Amino acid sequence: MKVLRKIFEMASFGCILLCWSGLSFGADWTLYYESGIEMRYYDRASIERPQKELVRVALKTAALDTREGEIVYIEMNCVTHKFRDLSGTVDRITGRFVSDGQNEGRPWTWFPHESTMGVVYESLCGNWRERKDKDIVN
Repeated sequence: MKVLRKIFEMASFGCILLCWSGLSFGADWTLYYESGIEMRYYDRASIERPQKELVRVALKTAALDTREGEIVYIEMNCVTHKFRDLSGTVDRITGRFVSDGQNEGRPWTWFPHESTMGVVYESLCGNWRERKDKDIVN
């Protein structure tokens, strides 16, 4: 009887751990581009909207054979159709990106809607696309 109780306790503990790990902070990588040599993802868990027209997100480019790769953080302007790389670190407790204060002067880069960055734009800024060209500020 004690053996069955011990098995039940261990199984219960395992289920609790499994459920808890699903609620903890972590990446939720969503594939947005795949070629013969690489896959590109954005992290849904990292999405932040510091202003109405701005979105910050983590992007990952991974080699197709290893699925390991480089992670960068970007800020995208949904109105001007531009993005810029951000510098900073990830807070170990919250899992959120923390700027190092050096991002204000970083240059913005325009991207065409047909590019891979355009796919990220569509996912994160889709409702801005319906604006007329005259309303978009460059």
